[in-house]
Amino acid sequence: MPLFEGMKQPSGAAKQMLGKPPPGWKQVLEKDGPAGFAKAVRQHPMPLFADTTWRDAHQSLFATRMRTIDMARIAPATSYAMAGAYAVEVHASSSLPSVLVVCFQSLLCCSLLRLASITCLHSMCSMRLTAACSRAQNWGGATFDVCLRFLRECPWARLEELRELVPNIPFQMLLRSANAVGYTSYPDNVVYEFCKQAKISGMDVFRVFDSLNYVDNLLLGMDAVHKAGGVVQGEVCYTGDVLTSKKYNVDYYLQIAEKLIKQGETHVLGVKDMAGLLKPEAAKTLIGALRAEFPDTPIHVHTHDTAGTGVASMLACLDAGADVVHGAIDAMSGTTSQPSLGALVASAYQRPRDEAAGKRAPVPDLNREDMLKLHDYWNVMRGHYAPFEQGVTSGSTDVFDHEMPGGQYTNLMFQSQSMGLSDQWPAVKQAYADANDVLGDIVK
Repeated sequence: MPLFEGMKQPSGAAKQMLGKPPPGWKQVLEKDGPAGFAKAVRQHPMPLFADTTWRDAHQSLFATRMRTIDMARIAPATSYAMAGAYAVEVHASSSLPSVLVVCFQSLLCCSLLRLASITCLHSMCSMRLTAACSRAQNWGGATFDVCLRFLRECPWARLEELRELVPNIPFQMLLRSANAVGYTSYPDNVVYEFCKQAKISGMDVFRVFDSLNYVDNLLLGMDAVHKAGGVVQGEVCYTGDVLTSKKYNVDYYLQIAEKLIKQGETHVLGVKDMAGLLKPEAAKTLIGALRAEFPDTPIHVHTHDTAGTGVASMLACLDAGADVVHGAIDAMSGTTSQPSLGALVASAYQRPRDEAAGKRAPVPDLNREDMLKLHDYWNVMRGHYAPFEQGVTSGSTDVFDHEMPGGQYTNLMFQSQSMGLSDQWPAVKQAYADANDVLGDIVK
């Protein structure tokens, strides 16, 4: 099928990019294995970037409703324009543990009910509230969940089809250890078999995390990825403010990172900022401390742009020693999504560089002009998926107060609107913050 057959395309420029894509980090991984891949990433003379457009961007912007066909149509162009990318994110996993979900949604539901001022709202809540809050808190499993329940697609087929279309860029996913990509704790053998099959179907980098930074869970998932032959990216979840928090301070993150590196033998260390709370100065402090303590381990940072600080924070991470940061194609970036990939590339590549080392690098740098052609495509697609967007038109720094992760933010906004609470959205966000306080200020 022609790349843009039957679709409105603003310029047709992306068609000119088609052809055999240049070698990328996928070829480095195939040649040198996970350990060699990690070493090459650490030695790379320029910053690297991972693209979340196919996963977290649309999960955070329009409820994960992106269809496989719309990714497949731009996939050949992506394999060319993003050949220098560290990875493209395709699949995700669950967020909060099931027990904590029940506690959190119960507290939040009680707060929402108190906000309702009309009698009929109570009957509506009794029918829909459990499902509503469950969706708000369990958004992480959305790629599998939405494929099966809403899009009527097979998530495995999506992975395999995109893998065939993009042979040169590593694919990455989120794995929440014992929860895999579901909504409960599975037997260990299920997690091991899942990772094995995911690797066979085309997955490369596994971002292994636990929403409470519970190390035993992390080590289980990391071992499953090791045995499957994937790249293990053990991740520590970031919450609060490392500069002011007594609970989540630098020592807290260093202790977890040490366990992931020494016990879990992670190939890459990830910092997962689910709500976009990592401000530039905090980023310098945290990433600087991690780089000083673990000089040989690649560091990869994930964030959201809910407050509008994403680009500044990711550039601060790079300055402090991070090797890879996340972004999304410009048209799919900003607000609850990731920061603009084009802005990150344009800013990072202005920094002084070792030209001789750059010429020896195994993979070329990203080209912003090629990336802009992908922007044209996704700019049109934003219009197609507009009915699923929730009206988040700007950044909002109140995320530093309620600390709501990007995907949860848009889902909860939709649920609030459907319950007639649109004019009380600030109070809903405060109810979320109150529930977090009651539970002891948990990792989000």
